[in-house]
Amino acid sequence: MKVTKYTILKILKVGHDTSMRGEGISMHEALYRLNYKTIRHDISAENLHSTIELNPEIINEWVLYSEDKRTDGGYGLQGEKLETLNLNEQVKLTADYVLRELDFWSQYQ
Repeated sequence: MKVTKYTILKILKVGHDTSMRGEGISMHEALYRLNYKTIRHDISAENLHSTIELNPEIINEWVLYSEDKRTDGGYGLQGEKLETLNLNEQVKLTADYVLRELDFWSQYQ
C-alpha cells in the first residue's frame, strides 16, 4: 500500500493533535484515526524527511510534545540538543523520534 503525502502529514501532526495546543485527543485516538498498525509497515523515517523539511515547525511541535509528556513511557526529544544541529540532522532525529514514539504507544492499542 502506498502511503500518501496526506497520511504522512497526519502522522507528523500527531504530536500537535495530542497536545492541548491541538485537538487534545489521546494518543490511542490519534493512532486509531491513522489506522497506524496497518500502515506502519509502509512507513520509514526517510518517508517523513521531505515533509518535515517543507514544514520545519513540525520539529518544534514534537519537541513541545516531548517536553509536555506526563508519563514515563515512550521516548524523549531534547530541544536543546536539536538546536546545536543543522536542519538536515534535526529532520532525521525528529523523523526517527516520531516513529519510535508512535511504535511504542501502538503496542498498547
